[in-house]
Amino acid sequence: MLEGNSPNPERMNDNLIIYKETQMVDIADVSTYELSTLNKMSNNDSTQFRIVNERRFHNFPNCRYPLPNDNSEINRLRLEHQLFRHIWHGNYSAPITDLLQSSDSKVLDIGCGTGIWIEEMSDEFPLAHFTGIDISPIFPQNTSENFYFHLCNIIEGLPFEDNSFDYVHCRNGLTAFSTYEWKQKVIPEMIRVTKPSGFIEHCEVDGHHVNEGPIMKELTNATMEYHASRDVDGMIGEKLDEILLQTGNLYNINHQQKYSPLGGGWGGEYGRMAIDNLAQVSLALRVQLSEVMRISPTEFDDVVRRSVIEAESKRTYFKTHRVYAQKLPLNI
Repeated sequence: MLEGNSPNPERMNDNLIIYKETQMVDIADVSTYELSTLNKMSNNDSTQFRIVNERRFHNFPNCRYPLPNDNSEINRLRLEHQLFRHIWHGNYSAPITDLLQSSDSKVLDIGCGTGIWIEEMSDEFPLAHFTGIDISPIFPQNTSENFYFHLCNIIEGLPFEDNSFDYVHCRNGLTAFSTYEWKQKVIPEMIRVTKPSGFIEHCEVDGHHVNEGPIMKELTNATMEYHASRDVDGMIGEKLDEILLQTGNLYNINHQQKYSPLGGGWGGEYGRMAIDNLAQVSLALRVQLSEVMRISPTEFDDVVRRSVIEAESKRTYFKTHRVYAQKLPLNI
């Protein structure tokens, strides 16, 4: 059950309006999820990857993304996809349903990861054509008639012509880009390749949570400090609507927010998925975060374990954002 109000205009600038909507997600009564079959890594070239504490990471000089890209991470990303799809009751919020019924429609997914979002969207819209880009070859190697993938770093520019796509999607880019890169590279490139009157959409999670206890706060503060040391804004989701507005190239900017439980004891199966996902992300950054906190990796593992327990007792929530906007028509 969802509780919330209808979208309300928050700010008007000439004819541009940002609509914001906040909802609470009740996920106490849901069925058990099923884990999808893991994708297999297709490329073990040592020049592309580095091994740290038995986890495999990217090894690209122009890449901020700090999380691994091994099979354990593929597992986590696919579970996280199921979690977000449940929270948002679908894979998108922009009004693109009719737009993607045409065989001429084209969709681009930035940072497609395992490719699961594209796989599901291509099933839902079999006439549309889908393209995914990522810096790691962890997406499917066998493409279908209506989707395929590129190895590409958006920071270095997209290999597509202007006005190529009807819908451009980006999810969980928070850890991958600095604020400068969001403003000067990522969003401008997304807008450039979007067709006039087409849509762009972002989905991001806040670095801080609601009802954090002292242990969780210590962990999230360390995570935010680590992000800040890399010029990454852990609360970028709250600011994306303003960043989109400032481009001057978008209208119909819509910002939706949802609060969801962290913990299975009171949040149901998806609440358990959420806290497990958060713990896995923290443990994947064990080396970096234990250095920030000035504790040993073993002590850090204990902090993560206790934060999971504390989230149950404190009834901690996490917040996700979806922000979509429409590119101005050529005649404006």
